[in-house]
Amino acid sequence: MSPPPFPRKDACTGSGNRCGHDPQRLAEERLSLPLPQSGFFLKIQRLLIEAAKHYYYTPKALLLLSNLSRKVNKDGTPRQNRSEGREGHALLLSAILSMTDFASLRVGRPLADGSFRHTSCDELARLCGLTRPSRDPARPEAVASGRFFRTLAQLKQAGAITLYEQYEELEDGSKRARTAIKTVSENFLIVLGRLSFAEFRKFREECSAKLRKFRNKWRKANPQIEDVKRAERELLKEQQTRKLGWMNIPAKLKRKNQAPRQIEPIQQLQDDYAQHCLDVEAQIADRYPGVSIGLRDRLRLFSELGGMSWDAWLRRHSPTPSSTGDDER
Repeated sequence: MSPPPFPRKDACTGSGNRCGHDPQRLAEERLSLPLPQSGFFLKIQRLLIEAAKHYYYTPKALLLLSNLSRKVNKDGTPRQNRSEGREGHALLLSAILSMTDFASLRVGRPLADGSFRHTSCDELARLCGLTRPSRDPARPEAVASGRFFRTLAQLKQAGAITLYEQYEELEDGSKRARTAIKTVSENFLIVLGRLSFAEFRKFREECSAKLRKFRNKWRKANPQIEDVKRAERELLKEQQTRKLGWMNIPAKLKRKNQAPRQIEPIQQLQDDYAQHCLDVEAQIADRYPGVSIGLRDRLRLFSELGGMSWDAWLRRHSPTPSSTGDDER
C-alpha cells in the first residue's frame, strides 16, 4: 500500500520534490532585495540581476552553470540542471549581486572608516527566500536552509563565487567562526551579463572612485581615527617582520671609514625575497585589516597577490651563467 501524499498547503505540490516549485515561472516573490541609499541599483548591477533571473528561462545562455555535470543526452544536447535547481541559482545570484561591492567584488557593504561588513549566509538566505525556521530560541530569525547551501555549493563549483573562511580567538583560547569572505568572480559576471572587459573595468573604476570620495570625506572629518589605524598597520608590519624568522635580517649599525661589504649573490637574492614576502603580507594586511585568516586561505591570497615561492623566485631572478675568457674552439 502506497503512503499517503505529503501534506503541503502550497500549490504545485506534485512537481519536483514537492517543494511547491512551479516549473513554468521563477518565484520572484521570494526575493526581498535591499535598495542602495540612492534608491536604485547601478545600471550594470541592474543588468546583471536581470540576467540572473533570465537564466532560469534560458539555461542554454549559461551552460557553465546549467550543465555542471558536463553530461549530454542521447541526442547530444547538454543535460540541464533541474528547474528547481536553476531557480535556486537565479534567486541566490540576485541576492549576491544586490549586496556586491563592485570596487572589490566582495559581498557586503564597505564602511566609511575603511572597514568592510561582510554579508553572512543567513542574511543572503533571507534576501532570496531560501530559509527555514530557527531551532534556537535565542535566535528567532529564519536561518539558511539546506537548499541554500546546496545552491551555494553549486555556485562555488561553477566558479561564480569564492569563500574564505575566517575565525577569531576568544579569551579562553577557543576559536569562534566569523562571517566568511565571499568574492564574486569577474569572469563569471562578464559571461553572465555579456559584457566586455573594458566596459566592466570602467564600471569598477567608477565604483572605486565613488568609494574613495565617500571615505575621504569621512577621513577629513575624523583625522585622529585614521592616524591611529595607520599606526596600527605599521605596528602590524613590524610584528609580521619578526615572525618571518630567517628571512628577518636585522640591520647592523654602519661604521665610519669602512669599505662596503661585498654581498654574495645568494644573500642578495634572499634579501630581495624577504622584502617581496613583506610587501605581499602588507597587501594582505591592508586588504583585510584585523582579520585572522587561516593558513590555507593566506597561502591562496599570497599567490593571488603575486607572491612566489622561494624556488620560483630563484628561477626567475638568479643570474644566468655567462662565459668568461676566450671561447674554446
